[in-house]
Amino acid sequence: MVDYLESHARRIYSYASRPDLDGAKSIVAKIRSGKLATTFKARDVYRAGWSGLSTPEETWPAIRLLVEYGYLLEIEDKDTGGRPSQTFIAHPSIKEVA
Repeated sequence: MVDYLESHARRIYSYASRPDLDGAKSIVAKIRSGKLATTFKARDVYRAGWSGLSTPEETWPAIRLLVEYGYLLEIEDKDTGGRPSQTFIAHPSIKEVA
């Protein structure tokens, strides 16, 4: 019984220790509410100062997770004269609330 309960406890705690997942959920919620445009840059997110997304270190893992799962499309612009710039486009299904 202890092993069974321990496996469930580990699963629950893994969700609590995933700030990237919480950040990804927040980004989706901001897009759905219209507070974040469907085309944006990472700096648009952390400059807004939203809880859990107020720094690049908090924002980038959340964005990477959304890109990995196909919720965001990453477009890289190399013709900036400096470091390449990334723009993200939200998948249309994000705006659809089930």
